[in-house]
Formats: sequence, structure tokens, C-alpha cells
Amino acid sequence: MYLIPWKVLVESVSLSLTMKVTGGMVRSQSWCELLSNVLCKEIKVIKNEISVAQKGLYYLYLLDKGSEMPSVEIEKSYYPSNCQPFELLYKEYKFYANRMLQNKECFPIYLAQ
Repeated sequence: MYLIPWKVLVESVSLSLTMKVTGGMVRSQSWCELLSNVLCKEIKVIKNEISVAQKGLYYLYLLDKGSEMPSVEIEKSYYPSNCQPFELLYKEYKFYANRMLQNKECFPIYLAQ
């Protein structure tokens, strides 16, 4: 069995401006919008067809080999709204997390919820 190195997958997703998704979660419009906003990426929902999961694994294999991924039919796209608040909140969360790990401070109540 061949496994794609985790590093290849993470780098591919983090460098991409879009993310193609399939599965049960894509039935929820609010979930797709949330995913798009949090990741600050365009989310493209792949048209539900037979063996889409197996095709996805095969496409990841091709990606790992340096080949171009074949095109897929997109059913719907979601675009991020303003990503700035998420980035600022993450920076603040990271700041307090580091301070908490150093036993210097606790989280503000609004970040701990």
C-alpha cells in the first residue's frame, strides 16, 4: 500500500488558493462558508459522482508524483468573506497560548469559549 507523505499533502493544501471538497459536509452551505472563511480559501464542491473518494486518492497520488491533476466537475464554489478578523484573532490566540504555556497568563474569557 502506498501512502502519500503528510508533508506533501499539507504543503499542497496550504499553498493552494482553492480547496476542492466532497463528502457529507458539503451538503451544508453554512459549513462550506465557514470552511472558506476560516481557511481564507475558495472552496469548490465537487459534483457528487460514483467513486469520487477513490478518484480523489488517485489524484493525490498523481500530485505526489508531480503530475497534473485531471479536471473535475465543480458543483458550487464558496468564496471567503473578510479574512482579516480570523487572522487577527488567531494571532491573539497564539500570543496568549504561548504566554499560558510559559505560566505567565491565562486566556481572556472571550478566547476561552
